[in-house]
Amino acid sequence: QHYAKAIACPTTQICYAAGTHLLTTKDGGSTWTVYNTFFYAEALSCATDSQCVAVGTSYAQRVATAYETGDGGQHWTQVFSGSADDMSALACQVSGCVAVGDATGYRANADGTGWTSMTLPAGPGAPLFGLSCGSLNACTGVGIGNIFYGPFVSGAIVSTKDAGQTWT
Repeated sequence: QHYAKAIACPTTQICYAAGTHLLTTKDGGSTWTVYNTFFYAEALSCATDSQCVAVGTSYAQRVATAYETGDGGQHWTQVFSGSADDMSALACQVSGCVAVGDATGYRANADGTGWTSMTLPAGPGAPLFGLSCGSLNACTGVGIGNIFYGPFVSGAIVSTKDAGQTWT
């Protein structure tokens, strides 16, 4: 049984899914190849039809972790591990990737290397579960926020227009 939380389909035939495992199909979903990791993926994004990054949490260390494939899902390589902050949303383009989570954002190269942290707003900005970037300089993230009103949780929307140097 494979639980998938995220999917990216760069073509009508090629898709990648991530959750308890990393999965790849090259025939529109008729068959899937499963890649086992000790990693729970929260988000997945592809810069091309063969270059994808998945982010989430390591089972063993309970730290933010990222895997990447550059060969269409035949091999996945761990490219980041060690931050105590969660990474729960991801957007990749040919020029690089942006990931966000609890209180920290990250930037990386499109192949998942070179992770650097960015500080997200302290107020209603975390945790974030969705991210969209028109370019790597201009991104908007959404999440549940951290302000409680009775039984309800407030929403949060944060954005950057300067490559993550500031988020509002």
